[in-house]
Amino acid sequence: STSGGVLDVTGTIASGIKFVISSAAATTLKIEGTATASSAISFSSSNQTLEIGASGAVTINASETLTSGTIKLDGGSLTTSALTLASGSLTGHGTVTGTVNGTFGSAGTITATGGVLEFKSAVDGGGFTSATNFTIGSGGTLKFDAAVGNGNFGGAIQIGRASWRER
Repeated sequence: STSGGVLDVTGTIASGIKFVISSAAATTLKIEGTATASSAISFSSSNQTLEIGASGAVTINASETLTSGTIKLDGGSLTTSALTLASGSLTGHGTVTGTVNGTFGSAGTITATGGVLEFKSAVDGGGFTSATNFTIGSGGTLKFDAAVGNGNFGGAIQIGRASWRER
């Protein structure tokens, strides 16, 4: 648990731990090692950030929903069974494994910056075709290795499926 400021964890966090990020003040939980959360992290405020460092590997053993707040990748990896962007943000560069969806009526944001933000699983495959906004920031590339829904795209997009072709 962190409350205001940055808690930077460089070692391994054993499986079974529940992550809590305070919503009262701008708070970042930064993982630079390997960590496995036993349950979803509550993201209810724009004050909350989960940052995954260059060598960080975070697994969330549940479906995760970003009602607000940010998950920022600095080159590491995030694995979850499903990630729903209600109005939260996924930013940076690294690898995301697990389906990523928006929600009806809310627009989450995915922004690639500083390298390749790669999605190993389906993105916006839940039928909420306008609920995810994709943007490409400075030095960023979006790469999709699986099915992609009809989110709002901006910038150059790299498609990782050999069977895809423009029509």
